[in-house]
Amino acid sequence: MVRKHLYKAKTRGEKAFWVQGSLIVGEFNKYLGYASHYIVKPKARILDIINDYIEVDCDTVCEFSGIYDINNQPIFEGDNIDIKDCGTFTVEFINGPDFLGLNFKSLEAPPLTDANVIEFEMKVVGNIYDAKPIKKLSRRKK
Repeated sequence: MVRKHLYKAKTRGEKAFWVQGSLIVGEFNKYLGYASHYIVKPKARILDIINDYIEVDCDTVCEFSGIYDINNQPIFEGDNIDIKDCGTFTVEFINGPDFLGLNFKSLEAPPLTDANVIEFEMKVVGNIYDAKPIKKLSRRKK
């Protein structure tokens, strides 16, 4: 399976909306007080990259997990996922001894895999930047 490097983020400003595409990270600007981040639409041509990019809020950047939910929606880091008979969990980047990548932090949730999406009828129900935070369950001790 070829993994798509796809990101989504909210645009800056009061009427912020979600955009998806390639992420461009700028250098820190001392006048703005932050590093500008931009999203370029997927499959953009070189002129699109130069002329048609959107500045986004760097705090809302979410990486694509490489997996789609049961409604064929891409699952991103920060998405709240409803899992049949388990509850709702947030996709997070986990950097640990057993796992490096996007998954659910709680061991009460089944791993985020294509097979489990179907078996547990996983579906995106929101994002941590849009809704009330989902109660995060702590990792069980081994």
